[in-house]
Amino acid sequence: MPVAPARRLPGIDFEVKASQPAEILPRMDVAVFVGFASSGPLHIPVVVESVPEFMKVFGQDAPLAWDGEKGERIHAYLAPTVRAFFLNGGERCWVIRVANENEARYNYFPVPGLACATIDEKRKVVITGQAFARARSEGSWSDSLEVGSSLVKRPVELLDLELESSTASDASLPGIKRLVVRPLSIGEIRKGDLLLLTFREGGYSLMTPVQGIDKEMDKDASPPSPLRPDERTPVQLICGVPLWFCTKPPEDFVSTPDTAGVYMFRHYSSLPKIPVLKPPPEFDDTLTLFLDTSLERSPEPGSVVKVEVGSSAFWMTVDKRVTALTEGSPPKEAVMVTGRGMWPVDYLRDEQLDSKPSCDILTLELQVRQPNNPSVKLTGLGFEKSHDLFWGFLPTDEELYSAEPAPIPEGHHPYSLRKTKEDAEENRERPELSLQSAIHQSSADPRFPIAGPGDNSTFFFPVAMPFVPTHFLGAENDGKSSLERDGLSRFDASLFLDEDIAPSRTTDLISTADFVRYQSPAPRTLRGIHAAMGIEEATILAVPDAVHLGWEHAAPVPLTSPPEPSPISRPEHSRCPDDKSSPSAEQVKKEERRHFVDCPVGEVPSPELKVRDLPGLGAASDRLDTESGSFVLNWFSPAEDEKTFFLEESFDPGFTNPSVVYCGAETEMKMYGRSSGQYFYRVRAVVAGQTSDWSIGVSVRIGAASPWVLCPGEHYSDNTLLSVHRSSIRLCAARGDMLATLSVPVHYREEDTIRYTSTLKSINPSYRIPKSVEPLGYGETNAFSYAALYHPWPVVPVEDQTDIVRPAPPDGVVCGTVAGRALARGAWVSPANGIMKGIISLSPVISAAWHSRFQEEQINILRQEPQGFLCMNSDTLSSEEDLRPVNVRRLLSLLRRLALRHGVSYVFEPNNAAFRRRVQRGFESMLNYMYVRGAFKGTTPEAAYQVVNDETVNTSQSVEQGRFIVELRVAPSLPMRFLTIRLVQNGDRLIVAT
Repeated sequence: MPVAPARRLPGIDFEVKASQPAEILPRMDVAVFVGFASSGPLHIPVVVESVPEFMKVFGQDAPLAWDGEKGERIHAYLAPTVRAFFLNGGERCWVIRVANENEARYNYFPVPGLACATIDEKRKVVITGQAFARARSEGSWSDSLEVGSSLVKRPVELLDLELESSTASDASLPGIKRLVVRPLSIGEIRKGDLLLLTFREGGYSLMTPVQGIDKEMDKDASPPSPLRPDERTPVQLICGVPLWFCTKPPEDFVSTPDTAGVYMFRHYSSLPKIPVLKPPPEFDDTLTLFLDTSLERSPEPGSVVKVEVGSSAFWMTVDKRVTALTEGSPPKEAVMVTGRGMWPVDYLRDEQLDSKPSCDILTLELQVRQPNNPSVKLTGLGFEKSHDLFWGFLPTDEELYSAEPAPIPEGHHPYSLRKTKEDAEENRERPELSLQSAIHQSSADPRFPIAGPGDNSTFFFPVAMPFVPTHFLGAENDGKSSLERDGLSRFDASLFLDEDIAPSRTTDLISTADFVRYQSPAPRTLRGIHAAMGIEEATILAVPDAVHLGWEHAAPVPLTSPPEPSPISRPEHSRCPDDKSSPSAEQVKKEERRHFVDCPVGEVPSPELKVRDLPGLGAASDRLDTESGSFVLNWFSPAEDEKTFFLEESFDPGFTNPSVVYCGAETEMKMYGRSSGQYFYRVRAVVAGQTSDWSIGVSVRIGAASPWVLCPGEHYSDNTLLSVHRSSIRLCAARGDMLATLSVPVHYREEDTIRYTSTLKSINPSYRIPKSVEPLGYGETNAFSYAALYHPWPVVPVEDQTDIVRPAPPDGVVCGTVAGRALARGAWVSPANGIMKGIISLSPVISAAWHSRFQEEQINILRQEPQGFLCMNSDTLSSEEDLRPVNVRRLLSLLRRLALRHGVSYVFEPNNAAFRRRVQRGFESMLNYMYVRGAFKGTTPEAAYQVVNDETVNTSQSVEQGRFIVELRVAPSLPMRFLTIRLVQNGDRLIVAT
């Protein structure tokens, strides 16, 4: 008996990988889902092939308004619909995130230690302020993100430096005339690199971008010897406009302290000057300022500020800020800010510079922290536009997934993730078509959470940026609520529809869409569900978020405040003998002491505790209503001794069961990702064993304080749902190869569902609903065969939270079942009687007495049977009996797609008998393949299908007009709806005959 060897024999083994078989029939399993998402591009279709891929682009379930009846926040239905689609057999879908793009806002993040500059008409560098990064997409999903930065230096050997001469008459700064360096490795210096020349004797430094390498010198240089690796090839660099600065202050720095002021930078608004209370001390690498402002309005550590002292300006990155008391009577509360930076130089003489500066290449590293997720970072980023990893070109989702991306600067290759599988297969053999921009590549997978600023800054430069990420800065707050920044403050049909396409009828919808996209004076892409017009492979359409009840703005409920704190009980022996409130010294001596008392400490005053929202610099208060679950607690104690603070958190305003969330010397605590509810905080200070009383407590309410509340079901109007469903039906009918899966709100009972179906199918009713899409007319009755309505809702578990279940529209499980059935058996097989996965229960429960009535009204019911959750019928809304089954409509759509695929190859062919026979054989082979798989009924192929292209359809007049007509006549197979089982008793045996 042969035994398999434990080890392989030495040699070469050839493995031939079988090529993937070509698809014989067009795909009928690709779905399009339109709805609300936390992140992702707006109104741009994105292909998704797994749940993790969906979450990478569109994030977690998007939170919406507050449901007062259930006491919870409702979420968007797009994410659970996509999850159910893949769970029930789907393999590929397109997702379109919709919102009001005029209202949706990007979050902007100040990048620590990074400033931006432009070049004016006189070729002079003008520093404009703090550099800001954007979130990769609009919305409040990025409220809890924090951005950090660090500087990477790579030394380069400087061989020759020649500066342009400057004289006192022109008051100019010297530029670089000649710069020759010896890089450490080949290709180390690239176009767009930022060079730093440091003249240590005078304290001057020069930053300049590399615009190129002198090709003539590089061509004449001899290559390095392989035996002498230290002999590297020198290169001469072509440099741009220089930025000179000095680490030493000018002469009028201390002489004019009264005019000193600090300017902060914000993206959404300009901030006034902050006065400096105390004259700054002598400058020694760091600068300390006492600002006349509150802590919440002072610059955060890591932010770049401009300090004006006299006629000069100092650009500083804040390292630390604390509350302090200035000298005087009475002392005034201020904010002490400490930082490092540089003084820009307006004039420089050559003799002020030493001849041998050091030379470094500067690159940027960005790191983003996100709660409950590991931090992500990008390294080797450039500061200037011509760099192939320029951080300012970090793409937004709109730029990355758009079919028409923004122009890429010279030297950068176009890159887009909006590709079909056919595009990928085609480009695999053509490498020149798959070139990608390096910055887009590096930020695409894994998806980097932030993007470039999108402004016109010439280049960026570091200001005392650390070599490791020290400070992280959060998003700015523009004062808008999260739902407003998501672009969802108003729920109506305009979120889902293109206003220029929605009024069109079925017959002219395609021509109207083509005009808007290609022929109008200002061509543009389509919005909402109409953006699916250009997805040729899609055959299923669902809009799960159209069934929401809507929301409205309501006054928030008053927030509960904690009561006044009671004094902490202290033993009498803990008081100093000289304290007036303490007993006499003799009484203290008589008392047994168990603790050491440091009398010079005295009584420790209670700290003052404040809270503010984390995204931005909102005013600090003793109460906070927030939606993000992230906020900042600040406290201040006037005691000058070293203190240890104890911060407690409780769910009860009386602090019955508190927990210590912080213990240390810091005066600030950032809280992230708190769930919905109300929290209470208090703090006390301990100095040398002496403790203060508790501070006045602050209260924070998360989630329930949302100004947007869900509209009650009894006030629900179906205008929005009717408009979206009518437009979906028209879109699918105009394309002729898509099926719209429809659903109704979860609170709809049996009578409501039947009433809505009748209203939807009404043709030209006598009444008109204002601000809604017109009903389908008499010439559009055939369009109802492109839609199917399903009810009730499945109750499914929440992603990664199996103990939490929520009802979701049936679109996901239905589309997944339809797609899975098409993949496994074919689109002509009815997608009914298939077990639907991931369902726990149904809401509402439809009694069996209504099943026949729903079937008559062509409403497909999700039912719970012994074998699982099933949909036992599969009907469209068509009034024609032949087009009523969903599988018949999808079979005809498949034939249409098949004719379009093969018909293109016959264009410009001569119309003769040989050509007609070739066309007939081609279509007959396809139809016979489908017949063998059960697509048609009939005992013979002749009875199942016919391909007619003879003189009966191609008349001489039609041929003269250049037309060629092929009729595909088929007999669709219909599903068996009833099975007759006969029981026959023969003697003592029972025979079952079917």
